[in-house]
Amino acid sequence: MKKVLFSFAAVLLTLGAFAQNPIDRLYSTYSENEDFTKITFSGKMFEMANHIEVENAEDQEMVEAFGMIEGVSIVMTDSMTNARVAFKDAIKKAQGSFENLMTIDDKKGKAEILINERNGVVEEVLIIAGGDDGFVIAALWGDIDLGKLATITRELQINMMDEYDGEAAEAARKVNMYPNPATGGNISIDIPSELKSAQISVIDLNGRTVVETVANGTKFEISSADLDNGIYIVKVAQGNNIVFTEQLVIQK
Repeated sequence: MKKVLFSFAAVLLTLGAFAQNPIDRLYSTYSENEDFTKITFSGKMFEMANHIEVENAEDQEMVEAFGMIEGVSIVMTDSMTNARVAFKDAIKKAQGSFENLMTIDDKKGKAEILINERNGVVEEVLIIAGGDDGFVIAALWGDIDLGKLATITRELQINMMDEYDGEAAEAARKVNMYPNPATGGNISIDIPSELKSAQISVIDLNGRTVVETVANGTKFEISSADLDNGIYIVKVAQGNNIVFTEQLVIQK
């Protein structure tokens, strides 16, 4: 099925650039760099895919997933000596326009999935991944179902997205931490049932983990009495997927 879909690519790439391409909007330095490979697919390609006859449920799932997409753009290189620095710079550039959905962190490298959401609809997804020497930025835009993002990125062979957990990504949007700032008492973290075995960590600005536990149920509480005044980072992780990261301020 993948071969059928991508047989359209050579023709469709001639359709030109797209106004809503987040990579051209934010990362023109990379998209214009001859050392990077750039791949862009228009929504026409995915519209055509919707009319392809499929023979099994797996192919049908892929067609439905791609039916949400209006465009995809990827810039990548597998020979970049400062890939980790480029990764950090790319994340900074996206801040303000996108919000973090999930971080994937393992021995191969690190990837961040960021989203641009309007009126409850995810209109753009930005995936930034960097390892020892590889670096990739992938953007998808349309009306995107986060649960089906794994299917899309698998077919597009986007680096590190084989670790992506769509169910955890959807559930992560329901994680809620309050009060923040905390002036005393307990800080509550609401955990949806899909993440009931998630790992919860509280990290100070020196990088030390001061609280580390596994969620038991759908609510977890941190005592502010156990924390000094200051700023901390609270992380909720499901396996290699860091699904929630938020700054916590303690002001007793």
